[in-house]
Order: sequence, then structure tokens, then C-alpha cells
Amino acid sequence: MPDSRGDIGVDGRLARNAAAFAALYGVVAVPVLWLQEAGAVWLVASVVLAMPLALLSAIDVRDYRLPDIFTFPLVALGLAVSWWIGDAPPWWHAVSAVIAFGMLAGLAMFYRRVRGRDGLGLGDAKLFAA
Repeated sequence: MPDSRGDIGVDGRLARNAAAFAALYGVVAVPVLWLQEAGAVWLVASVVLAMPLALLSAIDVRDYRLPDIFTFPLVALGLAVSWWIGDAPPWWHAVSAVIAFGMLAGLAMFYRRVRGRDGLGLGDAKLFAA
């Protein structure tokens, strides 16, 4: 488990799981990128975002936790990549991230109230916002 500073204690198993998730994301992305005839910008953006997502996936599988030390920068990185791609104004992506976070945070609070236990953490909401 990570300590209070967010130390994830990278070990061989975590590295292997992160590599496996990265490979899975690559396999899933190939047909999408191929069929949409995505250019180099989309390919680079996909790789840049997939690497931290693979690490977060491996950490989540191991610890059932998404450390802030990775989720907060990923939100910023996602906003930067969306600005770089330029498919919509930056404010639109920022508002979308806030709405996405609010939706999952609200769902987590609803679940906790109804079931009396956590079922979705705020790390998931932050990751959804990214």
C-alpha cells in the first residue's frame, strides 16, 4: 500500500503489470487509430496518455487505490494534450473535466449513502476527469 506521501513502492510485479496494461492499450488502440486514419498528433497523444494510465491501472489492481501524485498531473496532462490537439477550446475541456469529476464523485457519495460503504473512490473520479 502507498504511504501517506504517495510512495507506490515500484516492484517487479507492478512493472510487469504496467507493461501488460500498456500492451493491452496498444492492441486496443491499433484498430481505432487505423480506421480513423489518425495522424501523428493523435498517435503521440495516445502514447503520452497511455503510459501513465498503464501505471495507474497496475497500481489500482495492486492497491485498490489511485494515488494523487499520478492522478492530478494526469488531469493537467490530459488538458494540455487536448489543447495541443485543438479539437475544441481549452475551456470546454476544463469544464468537461470538472463535470466528469462531479459525476463520479456524486455517484460515489450516493453509493456510500445507499450501501453504507465505499464502492468508488475519488481517485476514480479524478481519473475520469483526466
